[in-house]
Amino acid sequence: YLLVLLDQPHWLVNILDPWHAGRSAAFSAVVDLPISEVSTPFSTTLASGSTQTAKTAESVVRPLLPSTVPDNGDAAHSERARVPESMNGGIQPAASGSLVTSQQVPSLAFPVSVLSRDLACSGFPSPSVAICIHGSARSFTHIVVQRTLRENLVDPLGANATVFAHITRLDSRGDPFHKYNGLFEPPTEESIRKAAAFLAVDFPNLIVLEGPNVELPNCSSYEENFQVRRNVTARNPNYHVYSMDHLLSLAGQISHRHGCMELIGRHESKVGTKFDYVVSARADLSVYIPMAPSCLFDPSNNYGLGDWFFSTTRQAAEILNWEPYEQFYNCSKNLRLGGNVDEYIAPFQRRVHMASYPWTVMIVREDGPRFPTGMCNRFHNPMALPHDPHPGEPECKRFTSSNPYNREEVQGEVLPSTAAQLSCASTPQPQMAVCLHGSLRSELPDEVS
Repeated sequence: YLLVLLDQPHWLVNILDPWHAGRSAAFSAVVDLPISEVSTPFSTTLASGSTQTAKTAESVVRPLLPSTVPDNGDAAHSERARVPESMNGGIQPAASGSLVTSQQVPSLAFPVSVLSRDLACSGFPSPSVAICIHGSARSFTHIVVQRTLRENLVDPLGANATVFAHITRLDSRGDPFHKYNGLFEPPTEESIRKAAAFLAVDFPNLIVLEGPNVELPNCSSYEENFQVRRNVTARNPNYHVYSMDHLLSLAGQISHRHGCMELIGRHESKVGTKFDYVVSARADLSVYIPMAPSCLFDPSNNYGLGDWFFSTTRQAAEILNWEPYEQFYNCSKNLRLGGNVDEYIAPFQRRVHMASYPWTVMIVREDGPRFPTGMCNRFHNPMALPHDPHPGEPECKRFTSSNPYNREEVQGEVLPSTAAQLSCASTPQPQMAVCLHGSLRSELPDEVS
């Protein structure tokens, strides 16, 4: 019964994968085909519209199963417990069904993009989307960041997406107060490039700068402002927004977004078409809940969350990501003394009628002194009931700074196989039963009916 239902696989993955829970080995009894009979790669089977129901179901369910099953001495049973190379690009699973090593997952363990993204929005036009990851690297190379960016942002969008990255290796802070001026240990350029490759960033679409800061414009009209900032001391109660550090933070942010648009424009010139939408996200964000597919958003609207995350039309992206840079570096408007970065960017957001949207993203800081955690008021649980986790520092930190995977991977280590397990790694893992039920109705292929 379940075998037949799995011929409509996209919703099954959307049910099972977001749960941070163990999967029972009893699933292996559902599909009773030897692996040797499955010869069609999973994505090819779906794309070709094959009606080989059993084989499609085998290819869908197999990556969901534990890679080991109770040994009852049946050789055929043991054979069925292995994932064929044709289904996962030649990457063999780890010893445990819920854990995989980093070397065994150079990209997603199985094609979620085929399952949930493409099928969920198959009745809608597929937009062309540029996703640009930008800013100081900081936690970009950490496991919880790169995995959630890939599995909860890039893959669920339901679009023809191209990923870009414009990253600075060395860290700097826009707030010089001792309480908040902690810096990340800089990752190597190799680790940045490896993380970008995991996010499907092609080599021409990646810029890695050394940093930590960008050059300021050479404008005579700005010099008095700059001089005050150079001389301000910590005794000034408004030290933060009067500091040179804060000005350099603005310059860095708008330079990275401008760099994104340069990369996007270069790609558009190469392929001869423009993107429909542009998504821009900070490099140190964790997307702790999967994004809704693009077909559920109004394509004419522009959405944002502070300076962390924008999802806009191509025209609005030009205004948001290109024009602030031009205004600042063409000596048209400086950041006023006492003004903050948000104030400088806000007029451009108003011009594109930016709608605030409760994106499920959070900055991932280090878990230690001198790293601010005050942004946890932006953490939210969209479908929470009163007794479920709600915004607040303890819950927020479990997903971000105190998450055990807020670090770079260790060669050969065993990692959770899904972003949900990574995000919830600080909480106990429940054992859950998922029961699919109801009439078969009319969705069955003819040969099964």
